Amino acid sequence: MPRWRAPQGPSTALVTRAGLERLKAELDDLWLTVEREDTGVEATYRIVGPDEIDAPKGWISIDSPLARAALGKRVDDEFEAALPAGPARFIVVAVRYEG
Repeated sequence: MPRWRAPQGPSTALVTRAGLERLKAELDDLWLTVEREDTGVEATYRIVGPDEIDAPKGWISIDSPLARAALGKRVDDEFEAALPAGPARFIVVAVRYEG
């Protein structure tokens, strides 16, 4: 007969320092490619912190409307971003890891 146990409460998500460094390194090398639906133009971006912006390299701020709208999306997902020139629809065409 199995012993009765009280239900477990929610656990805290912990990660080791090595695990955290691995996750940070992976994040630093992720590159989101999107296609604008109305023009068919593709652009590749890396989402970075606000102090790391470098538009010529394709590094956009996490605080930008495009980055916020793209977060959590996968290949073939469609999303809309409120850009300064007005709303635009995008499709994620690739996500790549350079590590």
